[in-house]
Amino acid sequence: IHRHFLGFSGSWYGFNQAVCLGLPDGCDRELATSHLSRLFDHHDALRMYFDGECFVVPEVGEISFPAAVVLSGDRISAFGQLSEALSPEVAGGMLRWGWHDDDLLVVVHHFAIDGVSWRILLDHLNMLLRGGALPTLGMSLRGWAIHQQAQVLAGAFDDWIARWRMQLVGSHSLASRGVAIDHSV
Repeated sequence: IHRHFLGFSGSWYGFNQAVCLGLPDGCDRELATSHLSRLFDHHDALRMYFDGECFVVPEVGEISFPAAVVLSGDRISAFGQLSEALSPEVAGGMLRWGWHDDDLLVVVHHFAIDGVSWRILLDHLNMLLRGGALPTLGMSLRGWAIHQQAQVLAGAFDDWIARWRMQLVGSHSLASRGVAIDHSV
C-alpha cells in the first residue's frame, strides 16, 4: 500500500488522521505526555520515517519523543497546525501532538496509522491511564505487510474481488468528478 501510494504524483502532506482526547479525572498534562511518550516507544510505526527509498523504523531510544507543538486558534486551526508540522521523512515525524484548551490533540500520518491502529493505540492509552502495563507487542508493521503480501500472492483475497468491484460501480473520486475512472482491481 505504501509503495502504491508513493507512486502517485503530488504531495503526501496532509494525508493524516487525528483525534481529540479529553483528559480523564486524575490525569494531568504531565501524566498524559508520559503515557503518549510510552506509546511512541512501544509502537514502531510512530517512530517510522521515509528515507526517500524505504521506510525505516529506529530502535527504541534512538530518537526522542517529539515535543508538543504550541497551538493557537480554534480546534480546526490547531489540527491544521499539527498536520503541517508532520515530517514523514524525519525520524519521529509521523506523529505530532499538542494541547488545545484542556484537550490533547494528536495527528499521525496515514503511513503510520489507520482505523484499526487507532483502536489499538487508544486501547493501550486507556490501559496506561488505568495504571496497567502495555501488552507484549504482536506482529510488527513490517511483519503485517509481509503477511498481507503473501496472502495476496497466494490468492487469499481473489474471491473478494467481485464484491470490491461491485462496490465501486458508479463511484467517483472526489477529485475526479466527470472524469472516466478505471476501477480495475
